[in-house]
Amino acid sequence: MTEKLILRAENKKDKEYNPVFISSDTHQKLKQLSKSTGIPMRSLADKMFNFALENSTIINSDDGSNPE
Repeated sequence: MTEKLILRAENKKDKEYNPVFISSDTHQKLKQLSKSTGIPMRSLADKMFNFALENSTIINSDDGSNPE
């Protein structure tokens, strides 16, 4: 996969958010990226989730089924 998520540093208020649980490892990486870019962690997570959702492909499991 060659497409990258491009992040632009920003200084603006965030919209309303709901909690999502992530691993400690991922949290540390997100925290470091937030520190490097000045973008709040919740904004980064929102951008990353949206990018992943827009660029995801679902394939069948090994038994050929797809959960509904």
